[in-house]
Amino acid sequence: MRGRLPVIWARYCAPALADPRKAAGLAGLARADAAMLGKLGFGLAAGRNLLQGPLAPGKQRAWTRPVPVAAVKAAGAATGSTVNDLMMTAITSALRRYLLEHGAPAEEVIVIVPVDLRPAGASLPARLGNQFGLAFVRLPTGESDPGRRRARVKAQMDQVKSSREGVFVYTMLQWMGQLPAAVQHAWADAFAGQATAIVTNVIGPRYRVQLAGTPVAGMAGWVPVTGPLGLGLSIISYAGQLSVGLASDARLLPDHDRLLGLLDEEVGALHTSAA
Repeated sequence: MRGRLPVIWARYCAPALADPRKAAGLAGLARADAAMLGKLGFGLAAGRNLLQGPLAPGKQRAWTRPVPVAAVKAAGAATGSTVNDLMMTAITSALRRYLLEHGAPAEEVIVIVPVDLRPAGASLPARLGNQFGLAFVRLPTGESDPGRRRARVKAQMDQVKSSREGVFVYTMLQWMGQLPAAVQHAWADAFAGQATAIVTNVIGPRYRVQLAGTPVAGMAGWVPVTGPLGLGLSIISYAGQLSVGLASDARLLPDHDRLLGLLDEEVGALHTSAA
């Protein structure tokens, strides 16, 4: 190994250091990877909040009123925010208001976000199946200024897109699948237990479809919630309309209708601002 070090230095390190731009990129990548490994080593310190705790057998399902996708796109045009950025901001704002109403504010709420690892525009494989990783996202529920809250959410989402966290977790999940079931379950609980919720974004058919000749009026979906997580939020689009599916634990969220109402208001506000 000692004899190979000069070769490694000559091939990778020396050219990077000779070019300041490459050196800066290499240093930035090292910092990003170190931060990612810190997160995945459960170096998350947002603290517990009202929406974390022991779960009950009872689960609840609901969904928000749909809003036009075009309106949400228009609302984000001025700030360069994507539809997903604004929907994540609406979820952050609704969680903030819910926690404040219950006298339990939180500076941050950590959520798990699935990251699609397939190349953009790739056709579906013949055997279907999923290929996604997971990333931790800190939602700034303690930020009182709406503009700064949106900017912080966008920065978090941009960081997820540019990092290798999703690929790293996907590989980790494959490795864990080879271990005994008891070890898998313990690791999954420890991993998911760092977060409050899982939030996913599913793009449905862009045009109205039919089932047995009958037009499908709308779609709702709920992300599978695993381990100790008691809250799942699914951003679903279909035929130009956008809504959020809410899946919650009956013990952690006994008044889930209130959170649903707050989500309705925050998502609806995106439509109003565009108008």
